Amino acid sequence: MLSFIVLSCENLAAIATTMNKNLSIVKALIRLIATVPVLFAVVSCSQLTYVHCDPHSWHGQGVRDGLRGISPRAANEYERTCTHPSTVFDRQVYLAGLEEGNAEYCAGQNGFHLGLSGVKSENVCANEDYEAFKDGLKTGRKLRNAILDLDSSNYVRKLVRGGFTVLPGSFYLSHAEGEDNRRHESRLYGQNPEVLITRGQPRSSDKQTPLRVRTANLVAKCEKAKHNAEEKGFHTSINCS
Repeated sequence: MLSFIVLSCENLAAIATTMNKNLSIVKALIRLIATVPVLFAVVSCSQLTYVHCDPHSWHGQGVRDGLRGISPRAANEYERTCTHPSTVFDRQVYLAGLEEGNAEYCAGQNGFHLGLSGVKSENVCANEDYEAFKDGLKTGRKLRNAILDLDSSNYVRKLVRGGFTVLPGSFYLSHAEGEDNRRHESRLYGQNPEVLITRGQPRSSDKQTPLRVRTANLVAKCEKAKHNAEEKGFHTSINCS
């Protein structure tokens, strides 16, 4: 099997620069992507962002598009765009390559990695492939969410150790600024709707006991999701501790 990663879409750089540098999931995913011997799409697009009318092989172009989750409708775009007399679009050959690429894209293992990476999936899988792909996607997303929940809770522990006050009714971050902190705040609010996230020093009227951060159950949740993935044959080097 081929062993490389297909990167696509113009917004890949923007996604990379806005990812939270404090999340251990990022480092773990980088290690995972670098070591797993499987060809998968990190970012996929339902529409062509660039039509290349002079490929070395229309079959090869079809394979490359298929690996990105491009649908057979792309052939129509090639046909409309590649109309120069010196360029002959071979629809049949292209679609044969596209089918091969889509088969790789729709593999359960690729679905798992797409889910683990938090990437949107494309609806190009046939009925016989869809169930395995969907199961892999769901399993990957479940593990990703468990890891993100654990990392956000570890972030609160880091705040407490750093001298911040975290109360059950409020989340005070008097010195916290930037996208990384806002991302954690949003995640924590989603987990704990009763926590009102605000900034500033604790009010003198606040008499609540500071929030005790417990991560044991989140570690167990992560380990369970990882074990479930491994039972299905989706192996990962991610550490839940």
